[in-house]
Amino acid sequence: TLIVLGAYILTTLALLIVVGQRAAASTSNPAALLISTVDTAFGANPFGKFLGSITALGIIGFFVIVPIVYNIAFARLLLVAGIDQRLPVGIGKLNKQRVPANAIHFQSTITILLTMIIFFIVPYVTHLGDAAALANEVYFVMQAATTLVWAVSSIFFFVNLGIFYTRDRRSFHLHRIFPMPVLFICSIVGPVACFAAIVDTLL
Repeated sequence: TLIVLGAYILTTLALLIVVGQRAAASTSNPAALLISTVDTAFGANPFGKFLGSITALGIIGFFVIVPIVYNIAFARLLLVAGIDQRLPVGIGKLNKQRVPANAIHFQSTITILLTMIIFFIVPYVTHLGDAAALANEVYFVMQAATTLVWAVSSIFFFVNLGIFYTRDRRSFHLHRIFPMPVLFICSIVGPVACFAAIVDTLL
């Protein structure tokens, strides 16, 4: 987690140093901005274009891997909803390999249908501009929705922590692996950070 967080901070800092304020204001094509930043930073180097190509391959790989990771991660939310009988029970069943296959299949089907509607039907019945602009808008909206879902879900880690502590303190202390001051600070900072992420995303 620290490596990923560090990579995000380093990438953002590199964009602001090399490109300047234009990096913060640019939302039209973030992938092209990243590649051009690498080209600019290493332009004088003989391997500059090569490093730009490596960056492009990394971004392409990102857009292949991330949907898979999101699909697997969000399937767990459907699994829990099925177990809690908020959705049909079949969604909460595991296959022989202990994988929530029903949830993954259901979610993949919905995703395919939404993709077909957004990119094959919506452009012909509405006037949303060119396809590239539509793809970017859909991407940003989906990323914002993902952030909201995970921020709301993550709040319950800290809510449940407080519930477990108040219900059975003896068992809580028996099973906890972190000092109480750390858990107390997390129980305050965690929900505040989640709430801040929700407000920031909506704004």
